[in-house]
Amino acid sequence: MKRYNIAMFNDSFRFDYNLEMVRGAAIAIKECGHHLIHVPMMAPTDDVDQVNAYFRRMTDFLVDMNADGFILPVGTLRSGRLVEGAAVDYMLEHIDHSKILCIEDHIAGIRSIAKDNCTGMRELMIHLLDHHHFRHVGLVEGPANSVGSQERHYMCVEELAKRHLSYVMTRGNFRGNNR
Repeated sequence: MKRYNIAMFNDSFRFDYNLEMVRGAAIAIKECGHHLIHVPMMAPTDDVDQVNAYFRRMTDFLVDMNADGFILPVGTLRSGRLVEGAAVDYMLEHIDHSKILCIEDHIAGIRSIAKDNCTGMRELMIHLLDHHHFRHVGLVEGPANSVGSQERHYMCVEELAKRHLSYVMTRGNFRGNNR
């Protein structure tokens, strides 16, 4: 059996969510008998231009070595503090799309695994409001530039508005420095 080399890009390990996402992928890939090439964006600088240049160089390196597959956590990469959308766009321009699996967000024409934030949040709110009769709701939102966070917020507010209920909202600290 051929052992595939699968590259996974990630914004950084500064945040627990990113670490757990890579850990889960590593376990799944190993269980299938393949290799994970993890590409963290842990450049020794916070200079956005340098980090994005590193990201482009790593993309070129993995394309040149003919990696068998690429896992792109698009939502995390695009909402990251250092990796800009332009770097993700560079990857999409240079990697054979048949080798890409996007996770978190859908990109037209590329295989994607994405959660359905709208349906999930709607069902959760209906359950909490109609089954358990919650009337005082607080929402801790994710990053403002996260499509998933925006979708969950919209569904939550929509279900509350249908019932003429108010809510309290705050933006969560997902940067790992709140311990």
